[in-house]
Formats: sequence, structure tokens, C-alpha cells
Amino acid sequence: MSRAEMGKSELAIPLDLGWLGHQSGHSVPHISVCVCSYRSPRLLKRLLLKLNNQATEGLFTYSIVVADNDEERSGGPVVAKMSSHFKVPIRYCVEPRRNIALARNKAVENAEGAYVALIDEDEFPESTWLLTLYQTLCEYRVDGVLGIVRWHFEEIPPAWFRKSGIYSRKINPTGAVVRWRESRTGNALLKRGMLICDPAPFRPDSRATEDQDFFRRKIEAGYKFIWSADAVVCGGSAVGCEVLATAVGFAVELSFTASVLADLFCSWAMSSSGMMSASITLSDDLLRSWLRSRRTVS
Repeated sequence: MSRAEMGKSELAIPLDLGWLGHQSGHSVPHISVCVCSYRSPRLLKRLLLKLNNQATEGLFTYSIVVADNDEERSGGPVVAKMSSHFKVPIRYCVEPRRNIALARNKAVENAEGAYVALIDEDEFPESTWLLTLYQTLCEYRVDGVLGIVRWHFEEIPPAWFRKSGIYSRKINPTGAVVRWRESRTGNALLKRGMLICDPAPFRPDSRATEDQDFFRRKIEAGYKFIWSADAVVCGGSAVGCEVLATAVGFAVELSFTASVLADLFCSWAMSSSGMMSASITLSDDLLRSWLRSRRTVS
């Protein structure tokens, strides 16, 4: 469906002032920050603490939605404890079926307001993150803005690893158009209208990753997304230096080129498969198996 056709179909949706960008119950626009969680209470706590202190300059209000992808509700106690003294409202919901696309849909389903911000559980934002995304979206009059992710390590990586730059990602200049193949949902602000009009914005059966599939469909429908080089989040702290060194060694052993190795590291560190979880031990066999499954000819 084209954006023009979608615009016609949207007229049949009950009037929702929040969806149109003029908040019902809010004097200024409202943003729902959506987080998907899975058995990482320490990371969730760190993220929520950072989200509780986002600058707004009075331009918008915001709340937080946590979608727990654990049927045992492991994130519930963290949310309950922190929401009792947070200044920012937190809504907690559960998607018991373990699938990142379904968890994202559950979070979006519980969002409110004109905009939806997306950030991963293993990341944490700078204090001006949300403000920068919002101001960029308004300035460029686009449908969504994607920010950058800087790697953060709890342990200082060895000098050779830092010098290699294999964990570095290309930083696109602010205003550059997003191509779907480089899109991701770990740092984004979207107009909520494009999500409301789709019963399942993130598809669990997509051949590509669920986020790239989402952006591909929206871009083809006529929506426009740009980059912001100044909307920064940090992530990747759950990856220990020993694991990184082992992964690099195996990748070299399997004859990966430098460029493929860089892409491999980024996709591995951002993987939603659960391999990033501090509670999971990465055996040598598991690393080799994972690397072989993503071997690319270049």
C-alpha cells in the first residue's frame, strides 16, 4: 500500500489527537519510549535510570513502556521498584512468546502519544538523546530519525582491539537519508501514526531482521527517515574482552576479510538472540558455530 493510499485508509480510523500530533490530555506532544526486555535486570535498571533524566526543554512530555519478553516476568520487580520513585511514568507489559518482533509489537501496542522512541535494553542514552531526536525530526519534517550507537565496554579492550576499529560503525551525517539495509531500531524516533495503521508493524516471520523489514516496507510506502549524528546512545557493554578476542580469533581462522569482520562484529554485538546476555556463557563451539552461520563471501 502506498503512503497516499494509506493516508486514505487512515481516515477511517477513529480520531486520535495524539496520533495526529496534538496530544489528547497533553498540552505538548508526547513520546512513548519503548524498551524490550529479556532476563537482564541489571541492564534494564541502568537504562531506566538514564531514561528518567532526559532533557525536554518543555517541548514534549514522555513516558516509558517496558515489554518483558519473559513469561516469568523477570523485569517486573525492577520496573515496580523504580516506578515507585520515578518522575517519568512507566508502563509494564508482557509478551510471553519469545520473539523480538512480537515483543516490539507489544511495546508499540502499549504506547501513547504522537511519537514512539525505540532503544535496546543493553544500551543507555545521553541526557539530550530524546531531545535531539525530536528536534531533528521537527527541523527536517520527516517521519522518523535514527541515531548512532557508540560501543561501551565495562572492561577496557586491549590496545590492539581498539586500534583495529572492527567495532566501529559508519556515522552518517545529520540529515542523510536512511537506506533500509543499514536501518535499525536500537536508536530511533518515529511518528506513531505509521505504527498504528499496521496491525503488526514488526513481523516475526520476515526473512530479513524484523527492524530492517519494517523500514524497508515503510520506505517503499513513501515514508522518509534520516540520520542524526548527535542523538547518541551507548551499548554493547555485556561483551567481555575475552569473548571479543576469542570471536575475532575464530573469525580470522575462518578467513573473514576486515570489512566482513567489522560487519560481523556489529551484527553479533547487536544480536537479539540472547547471546549478549551476561547470564549466558559463550563456549568456543558456540562461537565457531555462530560465526560459520554468518560467513560471507566478499
